[in-house]
Amino acid sequence: MQNKKKIWIGAGITLVMIAFIIVAVINHRQDTTASSKEPPRRALAVQVEEVKKDTIISTVNTNGHVDVKNKQAVYVSSPVRVEEVLVELGENVKQDQLLIVYDGQSKRDLEFQLKQARLQLEQQEIQLENSKRPARVSEIAQAELSVTQAQRGVQDAQNAVAQLKMSIAQMEDNLSDTKKTVENNKSLYKHGAISLAEVERAEQQVASLKKQLEMEKSREESTRLAIESAIKQEEIANDNLKLLINRLSDTEVLNQIRTVENQIAISKLQIDDLQERINRFVKSTKSPMAGSVITLNATEGAYVNQNVPVIEIANIDSLTVTAYVSEYDAPTIAVGQEVKLRGDSLGRTTYKGEVSRVAPTAITHRSSGGEEVVVEIEIMVLAQDTLLKPGYTIEAEIITAYKEDIVVLPILSVLRDRGGEEIVYVVKDDFTLERRLVQTGAYADLYVEAFGVEAGETIVSNPTPRIQEGIAVRPIPNRMSGDNE
Repeated sequence: MQNKKKIWIGAGITLVMIAFIIVAVINHRQDTTASSKEPPRRALAVQVEEVKKDTIISTVNTNGHVDVKNKQAVYVSSPVRVEEVLVELGENVKQDQLLIVYDGQSKRDLEFQLKQARLQLEQQEIQLENSKRPARVSEIAQAELSVTQAQRGVQDAQNAVAQLKMSIAQMEDNLSDTKKTVENNKSLYKHGAISLAEVERAEQQVASLKKQLEMEKSREESTRLAIESAIKQEEIANDNLKLLINRLSDTEVLNQIRTVENQIAISKLQIDDLQERINRFVKSTKSPMAGSVITLNATEGAYVNQNVPVIEIANIDSLTVTAYVSEYDAPTIAVGQEVKLRGDSLGRTTYKGEVSRVAPTAITHRSSGGEEVVVEIEIMVLAQDTLLKPGYTIEAEIITAYKEDIVVLPILSVLRDRGGEEIVYVVKDDFTLERRLVQTGAYADLYVEAFGVEAGETIVSNPTPRIQEGIAVRPIPNRMSGDNE
């Protein structure tokens, strides 16, 4: 009986195990069947988008100002007084039409300045001729006479000093003898041999001799100074004589000659300039072309300067826009690209334009935000009879690329790996990811032209760091977050 129970128990366990195996096989078949239609239950949820074909329009936006393409400015050759202005700002004029009349006094002033300059040149040339000629015989003889007279003056002064010295020595001897006489007279007076009057006369004689001696010594000092002066006069006379004899090799004379020669060169340039200004002087200004007066710097009775245009004539039907683009956008700008022009002054009106010039070099542009490297471009306004006026501020939308029926991808779907290659993750039929290399082309606001994928494929539209090749994913429409499980 017990053996039968054991047999039944063993048979039951076997049946249970068989049942488990059957259920497992059925579940495996169900999972296999489901995987061909639905993603695995624990797959990573990602945001996806189907690759499609579309139109790409790439643009660069900037601001600029309106200018005229065809214009000509008129200048005067020298400051001149305006006598009459015959046109007004904004007036339409014809070619060769008389615009401004100038006062003839300005030309007469130039002619007077020319006469003065020529007289000055004549005086300078005479001065140069005198500086270069050698000294005359009479001039040398006069200089030699001055030297001889100076030498005589020195000799005469020296002789006078010698005579004064002898006279002073004699006076000093007389003064000594007189002083001795005074002493003797005082002794005789004490003994009653002579009167007091005789003593006083001797003392007066001593005082007189002292004054005379002082005067002679003063004359001697003056004569010594006269000797020094005479010696200096002799040196000057000798220098003048040497200068006359060697005047054409003297450094100072040569410097004077060079100075006069430079002054003559400057005077000749002034004369040439004045003559040219007189030759180019015009009594009036005529219009160089047909157009409108866009600048007028002439006022009746006032002077106009040669550095400022007196008047500017332009064809306002030929308008351009000058703008600047950053160094990053500049490579995408090319001559011939279409431009849309709009501005606050135009309301909803827009005009077509075309890039007509791209500057060959960049410049540094300063603004309130700091410095920026930019490239200047010129845009030709294609429309005529517009509301645009020179000086207006304009918004320019430059169409740098326009491509139709091309494969496009969301910009955020394209990643760049460590090697710098562009990649996207393509969702395969078995809901696993393929890492694929792509190449991008033109950009629009949200999409970019792509090569390496085909329309109809599904890609991860916004990859996260959890995305890797080979993992299973659960696709979610573009409008949902791709990071939820």
